[in-house]
Amino acid sequence: MSPCDSPAVMERRGILAIAEHTNPSGSQSHVLAYRPDVDGLRAVAVLSVIGFHASPNWFPGGYVGVDIFFVISGFLITSIICRQLDAGRFRFADFYARRCKRIFPALITVLVAVLAYGWIFLLPDEYERLGKHVGAGAGFISNFALWLESGYFDKAAESKPLLHLWSLGIEEQFYLLWPPLLVWIWKRKSDVFTVTVLIAVTSFVVNVMLVSLWQSTDMYYLPPVRFWELLLGAVFAYAHLFRKYQLDSLVKRISRLVPGAYCIGVENIQATMGLCMIVVAILVLSKATLFPGWWAVLPTVGALFLISAGPHAWINRKFLASGLLVFIGLISYPLYLWHWPLLSFAHIVQGGTPGPTSKAVEVVLAFLFAWLTYRLFEKPVRAQSNKAVRALIPSLTIAGCLGIAAYSHHIHVRAEKYGVDKIVKVAGEWGFPGHNLHSVHTEFGYHFEQGTGSPKVLFVGDSNMQQYYPRIDRLLTENPHTTKGALFITMAGCVPIPFIKGFAQAKCEGLAERALSVAENFDVDTVVIASGWVGYGVFNSTQRDQAYELLATMIAKYKSMRRQVYLVLPIPIDDGFDPYHLVTRNFFDFGFKIESRPVERAKVDAVIKPVALSLTQIAAATGAEAIDPTRFLCGEGDCPTFSDDGLPIYMDSGHLRPAFVREHITFLDETVSANKINIALGGRKQALLN
Repeated sequence: MSPCDSPAVMERRGILAIAEHTNPSGSQSHVLAYRPDVDGLRAVAVLSVIGFHASPNWFPGGYVGVDIFFVISGFLITSIICRQLDAGRFRFADFYARRCKRIFPALITVLVAVLAYGWIFLLPDEYERLGKHVGAGAGFISNFALWLESGYFDKAAESKPLLHLWSLGIEEQFYLLWPPLLVWIWKRKSDVFTVTVLIAVTSFVVNVMLVSLWQSTDMYYLPPVRFWELLLGAVFAYAHLFRKYQLDSLVKRISRLVPGAYCIGVENIQATMGLCMIVVAILVLSKATLFPGWWAVLPTVGALFLISAGPHAWINRKFLASGLLVFIGLISYPLYLWHWPLLSFAHIVQGGTPGPTSKAVEVVLAFLFAWLTYRLFEKPVRAQSNKAVRALIPSLTIAGCLGIAAYSHHIHVRAEKYGVDKIVKVAGEWGFPGHNLHSVHTEFGYHFEQGTGSPKVLFVGDSNMQQYYPRIDRLLTENPHTTKGALFITMAGCVPIPFIKGFAQAKCEGLAERALSVAENFDVDTVVIASGWVGYGVFNSTQRDQAYELLATMIAKYKSMRRQVYLVLPIPIDDGFDPYHLVTRNFFDFGFKIESRPVERAKVDAVIKPVALSLTQIAAATGAEAIDPTRFLCGEGDCPTFSDDGLPIYMDSGHLRPAFVREHITFLDETVSANKINIALGGRKQALLN
């Protein structure tokens, strides 16, 4: 072959060609040829995901490996189905039996293993949550379970060993819906290509609208925003099989616009573009990126370019089809299943982010377990007849039932005998909104209201404002004749200042303005503003001064209405306050120990003091009264983690426990006192610190 093939030679080569078997007569076989470069692409996908989980600073967008998997799956599955439909020998029983033999063995192994490990090392509520995710994983609905859990107080991803099964749920749901639909379209002799494109475009539009336009990132786990990625591979698979001439003609026309295309090889240009798009996605995107949205085009189209380039492209032949990548691609499925539970368990057991050495060990173990799973379970089962499904389905069902038993507390973990229940059960407790609050809808929107006293106090803020409600509820309930009424305009995750695009979620827009309208038009004489100020990136950005100015302007507007304003400074925050960090796991005897470890005051001040100082200055300049919770929650040298009832003060690392607030947090009492008596400063500070 010459360095520069002519257009005719290029066309004969089939620059979009998938390697195919041909029979002696020259007609195309209905057996999909093995492509080692596709296994290599699988390796790129799984390695990027592992890189993201093990070293997010180096691979900030490595999560796009999942999207690459989706394109590969859509391409392979549709190719197989269409070839069999064209040959008149497609059977649903055979298709799903092969899927079961491919997916179930490794999944069953991992589910049983994490349940066993969790029974030894996890705390009771951690094991219950794991059981829930095992059940969801066995039922291939992890994506829905995680979507329902998503919210402000949802547990960190690192504490969910089976978080990654959401993608398996998406794939299996696609496998349940797409084959019957494809067969139905085929038998009706409809235009499969056009229908597939329309469905894919619809899914993509839904994705862009929800994620990029409406910024509904909680839709991340749902099929409508993901199916287009699998259908992208499906569209190409069908087009290559049945519209190959049009595809080659299209590429031929495009190649004429690219200088040197015939010398370099159009397939090489495709492969190079595809690999570059994937690399850019891995290195440029991050957790902060609104994803999938438009950004998902990078890895998915990149993967499609690599697949469409065919096995003869230099990158595919020399890089993707190299022995190491092919080997990793072959074990990519069990490797994907194993790597995250190992990293997650390390995070849970060590009580924080594992160090580089620990992560390296977990990754090596993931490769070892993946290889063993592939050799001992996956490969032997795939070689068996479809009758193996009769054992696989009951086995996966049993694993799911064990998970449900753990979730329903019918399986008791070892940690229970160490008496840690009373500590960890307070984790996640929340007291807002309470039974006595009722929602009121007005022309300004809605707010919560309690008490008949007049005038009223308006509480504005995020979850850090909501955390004080149990104390307000107690005062209004026990002293209805000597307290004012209370209004709450709050939303978790929303800093109570006028909206700054790019630094606040779309749901937060209008919250500050609504509070100003209510303060002006209702019988309000006092406004209390509280927030987890240090948790918002805007206060550590170039727009910090703008944010403070907006806050000062907002307070000035309240003051112009002749309202008394209290500005509550941030409470101490640290992982050391989290109830889970108050329980130590001993690797020598697999035991558990409750430890009351105060958090150093200097450590707390280093985090909150810069922001607290700025807020204090704003309060002084605008005539508001600043309230510093740290004075009440900490001593001179440290901040206690347990209260005098023997339970944690905090419900997580940054929010106070409702029962503790109800009994001990007195510094807001004066704001609701109708008699203007300062209850807060006389109080229980000494008892708190003992």
